[in-house]
Amino acid sequence: MMVRRDALTQVAINETLAPEPGEGEILLQIEAFAVTANTVTYGVVGAQIGYWNFFPAPEGWGIVPAWGYARVIASRVAE
Repeated sequence: MMVRRDALTQVAINETLAPEPGEGEILLQIEAFAVTANTVTYGVVGAQIGYWNFFPAPEGWGIVPAWGYARVIASRVAE
């Protein structure tokens, strides 16, 4: 989930068409997710701890973690 770095209450969820998974990859469909206190903490201190550098995002935006459930809809993993 993306948040505005200067206004954490502004969020954006990017729905995209994902390509077929490559060798050793899976494709997941998100069924549910939740924002937690941990999510807010990363947003508040993102600049101080360098968190915004972990996941690329458009200028002024940051990617924060979320807990969730997903279903495998395609797999190219032997196991």
